[in-house]
Amino acid sequence: MQSKQSLYGTPLPVDKYRQYYSEFIELAAHDLQSPLRKLQALTQSLVEKYKLEAPEEAQDYVRRIEGSIGQLRSLVEDMRLMALITSEEMDMGMVDIDQIVRRLILEISYRTNEDRSEIETGSLPAVCGDKKQLELMFRKVLENSFKFRRKNIPVRIKVSAEKLNNTEREKLRLRENNYQKIVISDNGIGFDDRDKKKIFEPLVRLHGKSTFQGNGLGLAMVERIANNHGGVVYAEGNRAEGTKIVIIIPENQN
Repeated sequence: MQSKQSLYGTPLPVDKYRQYYSEFIELAAHDLQSPLRKLQALTQSLVEKYKLEAPEEAQDYVRRIEGSIGQLRSLVEDMRLMALITSEEMDMGMVDIDQIVRRLILEISYRTNEDRSEIETGSLPAVCGDKKQLELMFRKVLENSFKFRRKNIPVRIKVSAEKLNNTEREKLRLRENNYQKIVISDNGIGFDDRDKKKIFEPLVRLHGKSTFQGNGLGLAMVERIANNHGGVVYAEGNRAEGTKIVIIIPENQN
């Protein structure tokens, strides 16, 4: 088994190293929540006390502070989730992907006020996996499809599934098993081909926060969850046509 070097020079097994790393992130995320809550409460108190007296410039500063607090809270929560899916023991069982995706689409459409969205969903399979992790994986992909939309153009999303053939399986160097290939495509802003691997790297952002909110952990989580289940994920797309996320996951866990 491969090992990582500890701070004191003692080699640690990779699984133990990941456990320590994940526990540290989870504890740090937990401890960061308290000062964030205090900062948010103080900001709200400031707004309530001086909202009628503060000049526009001061009100703008407060709005920026509130925005930064929200971004930091989102980052802390996603760091916590990343730690959990890296170290948490999975609860395996049959999971209805069709049910999960349809519910998430309704939820995200409502939350983003996207009543003009065009959604096409084919029949999606049931697979053996951890329900919480799989739901998080599809949530992150679908949220991106709604987030990285083109201005003044309704969101259009297509979700489909098919069995992975042996030629594709061998090309991806997956072990022998039956796999489902689930494709989520959208008509959003897309990305340059040179960035198709970069978008899965943790904390990597291709766009400024003033344009699109986010912290660069969403697709990193998607890749981790796919790997946890013995599958893979990759992206296709371009600036003209949008993005296609391909998730390949085994039907069962042998």
